[in-house]
Amino acid sequence: MAHHPSPVTHHASWRRHFAVFWDAFLTVAIGAGLFDAARHGGLWNARGLWMLLLALAFLIAHRWLWAPVRHARGEWPPSYRDLLIVLAVEYVLVLALAPASGWFALLLLAMLGQVAAAAPIRRWWLPFPILLLTLAGPIGLYDAVATQRWGSAAGLTAVIAWLPLLFLYIRLFFDEREERALLERDLHAAHSEIERVTPLLRRLDMLQSREQALADMRDGMHHTLAYINLQLDTVHQQLSSDPAAAEATLAALHDLVQQQLKEIAPGNHECAENASPVPDGSTALPYETAAETDEPPEPAAGTPA
Repeated sequence: MAHHPSPVTHHASWRRHFAVFWDAFLTVAIGAGLFDAARHGGLWNARGLWMLLLALAFLIAHRWLWAPVRHARGEWPPSYRDLLIVLAVEYVLVLALAPASGWFALLLLAMLGQVAAAAPIRRWWLPFPILLLTLAGPIGLYDAVATQRWGSAAGLTAVIAWLPLLFLYIRLFFDEREERALLERDLHAAHSEIERVTPLLRRLDMLQSREQALADMRDGMHHTLAYINLQLDTVHQQLSSDPAAAEATLAALHDLVQQQLKEIAPGNHECAENASPVPDGSTALPYETAAETDEPPEPAAGTPA
């Protein structure tokens, strides 16, 4: 997956602290280098002014690279190409400053910090060796090897080898903290989203329950009307032959209509509570079986057929 730089506002604060640290470090290193150079040749001459311009150019390049982190705008990290361009400019400036004072070699450490913070770890292989091999000269490693002082050479080599391990540890440590902070932020956002959605899900469940209750009521009304229609046909046949039976049937239908009106009255949403059990264990209205089989239910005791 391609890497897309994220806005600097989403970055961990450790990079801002890292930038401030290197600003302070460079202030001390360049100040010490200029003071040391002034002792040997002065600053208020062409050579001194040239060193001031070179040091200022290095600071400008350094601060330009860290500007997105320091000012919380733009994108970080920069592209690997831009990083290499800045490092190349700074490298030339350090080579020009280093003969004036050994303190200027400390600027190479700031460049190592730039690589550690801005470049993916898998791409350290190019700038790190160049900077470390350059740093080995001012600290005396090459002189120790040339004069066969192997003990000093081994110690200085250990110092050089220790630097990438130190920067790697710092990078991994703060990357782990940044990933943990991002995970905690995502978990908090997910928790907030769950809290926002939960009442909506509850309301949706309530609406679905009401919709199911209305569907059950509609089915019950359908069976009721079918049964009433069947009984009205029976009453029509009984009017001429058995008026008393027709009157009893109409009374039963009247009671049934009254019962249904009570069940669908406002405030009574559970029709199933008034339903009577059927042999299969479910619930149904008293007339449901008769309506489905097109046969009237058995008349109650004492009711004429």
